[in-house]
Amino acid sequence: MAQDRVQKMREEEERKQALEAAQRAAKEQEQALLKMQRELQQERERAQEEAKKQFAAQMEEQKKSISNADKERGEAQRRQERQQEAEEKEHMNQKLLDLRKENAKLQAQLECQPRELKGSTVDSASPSQFLHAQ
Repeated sequence: MAQDRVQKMREEEERKQALEAAQRAAKEQEQALLKMQRELQQERERAQEEAKKQFAAQMEEQKKSISNADKERGEAQRRQERQQEAEEKEHMNQKLLDLRKENAKLQAQLECQPRELKGSTVDSASPSQFLHAQ
């Protein structure tokens, strides 16, 4: 009986030690799990921060691209306006040249008229009326 008791006490002590060892192992596993969760959380935060930075860089690049496109569009519009102005100026210069030629032609016709017509008809009528009468 005493041996049975001693045997039971030993078994009880072994179970107690096994239980304590299992509890320590469980606690160690729990701490390892918590550590892994912290590391995962930190990695997730780093990944989110990196994603934010990349997104911000992409947005900045898009802004620059849009700005450059706007500048190019503005420059193209200004070139087109300058071209149109140059064409209008050329047209006006050509029109002015034609008018000067017409004026010179009329002046030559007036100078070629006999003196007696110049004194009466030319003074009272404008050169354009004179040409239409011919």
